[in-house]
Amino acid sequence: MTTLGKLLAAAKAPWIAQHEVAAGVGVSPEHIRRIFLGTSYPSGELLEYLLNALEVPPDRRLVAWRLLAEHQLDPEVRAHVTLSPHPDVLLRDIAALAAVEAENVLRLQLDARERKALREALEQKLTAAVSRP
Repeated sequence: MTTLGKLLAAAKAPWIAQHEVAAGVGVSPEHIRRIFLGTSYPSGELLEYLLNALEVPPDRRLVAWRLLAEHQLDPEVRAHVTLSPHPDVLLRDIAALAAVEAENVLRLQLDARERKALREALEQKLTAAVSRP
């Protein structure tokens, strides 16, 4: 089973040290070590920095985002959700999960109109991401 840490560690060129990766993305070498070992997960922002710094190809980037999304799922939700490995479906799955999570966190602060606007905004971003060449 591929873990996010293994995927990122495999993308690192052998001649680049972990402390150089850490310096390049602005975190401690210990944090990078824990991510590569799979004992810690990056934030979405840090994952994007790592994917860019390590020049991870697009197909592996989607796998990385799927792995991060699966890790961040609530265990009760994870038991009922399988994220597709197909890129177009995967992006929709992640966007749907993001919308659900946003609604869960903000449920008491969003009315129905605002939840609908959030859902539509996420769908627009997803459509734009899928449409990119």
